[in-house]
Formats: sequence, structure tokens, C-alpha cells
Amino acid sequence: MGVGKGCDLSVIGEKSTKAYLAFDHDFREAVESQDAGRIALLTEFPLTVNNAGGAIQIPDADSLQGHYARIFTPAIRHIILSSTRDSIRCNYTGVSYDEVGNVWVNVTNQGYFLETINLPDISSISTTKGSTVDMACHTNDRRILIDSTPKGIPRFRSWSFGHALFGPPGLEIATGKEDWEGTGQCAHRLWSFHDSKAQITLESAKGCYSDTDAPPPSAQAQFVLTDTHGKELSSTWCF
Repeated sequence: MGVGKGCDLSVIGEKSTKAYLAFDHDFREAVESQDAGRIALLTEFPLTVNNAGGAIQIPDADSLQGHYARIFTPAIRHIILSSTRDSIRCNYTGVSYDEVGNVWVNVTNQGYFLETINLPDISSISTTKGSTVDMACHTNDRRILIDSTPKGIPRFRSWSFGHALFGPPGLEIATGKEDWEGTGQCAHRLWSFHDSKAQITLESAKGCYSDTDAPPPSAQAQFVLTDTHGKELSSTWCF
């Protein structure tokens, strides 16, 4: 299916442009507003970033925000925001936002995600303001974002796949709590949120595990949903 004259998505096995165009809309909105949290939700980690000094791997949302200014330079943002359907290119490796191949996305069984950025320069640095991204991951059916206000209060938001990230979240809990569990190299973060209907916890997958309960590769956190009486409704890994 053709996005424009330079991109036929059938080369990566796609039969429709709908999912890509939905991703593209959210991606442009996130880049234009410099929303590191939503960009993280649209990223397949580890994100590969190449520059003149070599390649680095960005493993998670926290690292993405820490390196944000050096990754999403004015040049990279211009490439994304100024691209048109006809300037986008496709080949068997994915979709590029320009002819040079500075920004690459690819499709997974859960949709399109940012995969690689090849920096044309690292001379211009910008800054982001506002909330701090703590966790961005996805389960089989939802994208999950935890960020903290300037006062350090965690906020939970989630969007079902197929819904625009710049629309209202399917679930938002504005006030949560962050704790640490374990000690030393086993220390890891745990967030908890609750409202009148349910309680949500996300436990970072960076703790210590035995061989029998280790998280799957690339898991970011474990997502657990319980009712108001403490009965577990669901538990799944968030990637």
C-alpha cells in the first residue's frame, strides 16, 4: 500500500496504510510538542542512535529523556516535521522520514515504533520542560506512561492501542506513590496508583531474580491490576 510516491508499505509486509498514518500523526504531534513521554511510547527499546562518534543504545524511557536533547536535535525534529508523504521512503528495513535515512521506524505485531536515529549533527542542544518521564512501556493491549510533576508526584496514564496518544487517555490517575524495594544492585522502583475502581502497581524489572522467575528479555516492568479489595485482576509484563 502506498504512503506516497517513495513508499510502498507492502515491502515490509503491510497491506494497509491506516496503522502507519495513525503512528505518523502521533509521532509528529509528540515531536512538535517535545513530549519525551509520548515519544517513548512510540519507541521500540533499545533505540539505536548513531552519530559521528559511534552508536549508543537507549534502553528505556528514563534514558531517552536523559539523552533527549542530544537525540532530538533541531535538525532531527526538522527532518520529521518537514517530511511529506512523498519524501518518506520505504524499503525492506523499514520506513525512513527522509531520503538520507536519519530517522527510521518499523512495524511490529503491535504497530509502528521508532527504531533508529542517525544524527546528522550534535551541535545544537535544546531543553525540555515540565514533567519528568519515569516509565514508558506497553502491554499487549495498552501503552503506559508514568511521569512525575515538578513536585515529584507520579502520574499514571494509559492509552489502548488504536487510540491516538494526543486524545484523552483511557485511564488517568493523577496522584500516585513511588517506592524503592531491595538494596544495592537489587534496588528497583515500584509505583502504585489507586482510584475508586482499582489499584495499579508497576514494578521495575531491574531488580534481582532467580532463574525461575526472571522477566522476559526487554521487559521494562511488571503491571498488576487489582480491585479495591486487593484481588488481583490481571498481571502482565510491560515492554
